[in-house]
Amino acid sequence: MNTTNNLSVINSLVLVKFGSTAPSTSVLHKGATASVCSTNGAKKKTARVRVTTIERSGTAIGRAASLVNTISQAIRKVALPCPTIEGASYVQAKDVDHVQRIFDDGLAKLAEIRREICAEWPALVSEARTSLGALAYEIEWPTGSDFASRFDISLTWMGQPAAITGTILEGVSNEVAARVRASSEASVKAALLEAHGSPIRDLLTELIGTASVTGTIDQLSTGKRIRRERFDNIREHAARIKSLNWLELPELDTLVTALEASVDGIDGDSELSKGTLDAAVGKIKAARAVAENTLAALGI
Repeated sequence: MNTTNNLSVINSLVLVKFGSTAPSTSVLHKGATASVCSTNGAKKKTARVRVTTIERSGTAIGRAASLVNTISQAIRKVALPCPTIEGASYVQAKDVDHVQRIFDDGLAKLAEIRREICAEWPALVSEARTSLGALAYEIEWPTGSDFASRFDISLTWMGQPAAITGTILEGVSNEVAARVRASSEASVKAALLEAHGSPIRDLLTELIGTASVTGTIDQLSTGKRIRRERFDNIREHAARIKSLNWLELPELDTLVTALEASVDGIDGDSELSKGTLDAAVGKIKAARAVAENTLAALGI
């Protein structure tokens, strides 16, 4: 494991927090809950009825939610999550301007979408009342401006995560100052190493899937409705892991090579015969094993 450039990498990092808020488009309906519990002999704490108050799909509300997610994803492409500070991420100094532009552009677009929400609001509420029927009588809708204002994003720069400067340690003996610097560097090294595991975990989620989403390996193995973007997603994960390998860890280089090899020669025009697909699935499974072994090798 190459760690010779740890200090230079640490000293080129800045901590940043991206935050977002969004209004709920559903509420707990007390009347419907009481009715369901009474009819079925259930307790309110175990049987709750939530109803959709405002439609998101195809509306400015949906566009606002999508924009916030897009901004977050764009920042994540050049950042590694800090495991010791909730919500914070490491960003290299060279990418600070880029991240700030992402945020500023997003904030301007969000302000425009907020105005669109206000314009659509009367129609959205009217449609919701019609859809809910009698259930609408117990629901209070906020004003459009109040609802729209709940979509918000924030970006907080927290400064460098590692460097303990001489000015901070003035008045402390040289020996103690050296020990403090060494301890600080060691703790950030450990946190940064753990952070390198984040894009690998994202990759494994893509390959293995979740309880509600089929993973790439299972989707390709069944041979039903093969989605070409699955292969593109693997390429994107490989590129992200490569670009975020700030510590130049050879284990990550090996993983990237395995990922690239697993989709080599497969593009939008390629013929996906059973033999081609079976070979690709075998390589992707091998890449998954490399990813899991990489996490183990890094101790994370």
